[in-house]
Amino acid sequence: MAHMPSLIRDTRQRRAIRAILEGAPQPVTCPEIHAKALRTLPKTSIVTIYRVLEAFEKEGLVSKVTVPGAVPHFELARGHHHHFFCRNCHKVLDVPCDGHPGTPRIAPRFKVEEQQVVLVGLCPDCGKEE
Repeated sequence: MAHMPSLIRDTRQRRAIRAILEGAPQPVTCPEIHAKALRTLPKTSIVTIYRVLEAFEKEGLVSKVTVPGAVPHFELARGHHHHFFCRNCHKVLDVPCDGHPGTPRIAPRFKVEEQQVVLVGLCPDCGKEE
């Protein structure tokens, strides 16, 4: 069967946002991505950033990290891992795990599609201050 070409356009904005995500050492917010994108694409709107991130998420390229009470953070999709949310500086940091997602036991009629573990506390930098 012949390979079907992707219907998704490869735009400068998409390339710039992907490069920002590839260079990010930790999950980043849409405003952080927007600020970096403006350096190379000064006319890029924050709405464009949100739209591209949404498309990337649908494509499975990006994962959204959600923390109650915080803005969503985004990162390139990769293997299973957990996150740490600093209640002081509001950074979301990657935390390695032992490799097993450990889905909790739930009734068989539930279909688990995603699992996120977010630990909350103070990061090493903010923990020094207390």
